[in-house]
Amino acid sequence: VPDWTTVGSFPLITAVQYAATPGNFPAISDPGPPSRGANFFAGGNNATAAGFQSIDVSAFAAQIDAGQLTYTLSGYLGGFSTQTDYATFAVIFTNGSNTTIGANQINGPDVLTRNNQTELLFESLTGVIPGNTRSIGFEIQSIRGQGTYDDGYADNLSFVATATAPGPSAPEPGGIALLGVGAAIAIVMRRRGAPHRIHD
Repeated sequence: VPDWTTVGSFPLITAVQYAATPGNFPAISDPGPPSRGANFFAGGNNATAAGFQSIDVSAFAAQIDAGQLTYTLSGYLGGFSTQTDYATFAVIFTNGSNTTIGANQINGPDVLTRNNQTELLFESLTGVIPGNTRSIGFEIQSIRGQGTYDDGYADNLSFVATATAPGPSAPEPGGIALLGVGAAIAIVMRRRGAPHRIHD
């Protein structure tokens, strides 16, 4: 998958077409993102698969250190039929020394929440970007619970940061894009009005 790197010894996540055959993968008509592309993320023939990206946010240091940037982490996560496979999407905050100073994560629904159906459900959380953050990492994991194929699914992953208060040194709205086949991720810095989106 272009633009994503491996995590430790985990194999890299893969991109799968909706309604791909053979395999009984999610169809366009199955519950999931109302606006979706041709592909979504899955784990492949692995017990656990993962993907990682990181972006430099040092240009926003003044607002971050003042506690003025909140964020929303969201995505559509799901699995296959009655199997217990699931996906997670995490955000990891690191300082200028590349030390982790905070993290947060959304987890895909369990099989009961999915009512034993093949579907991707919307998950989200909000928080404040920790002071001294200079880079933000994003990690997808797909975890197999049953079967031979890792059917932890993910699509339409998003991280949006919003300035809660303007200041004389506050940068103008801008965006930094994270790329990924099947489930593009965009980080959008916005304040007072419509966001300026670089990539979606």
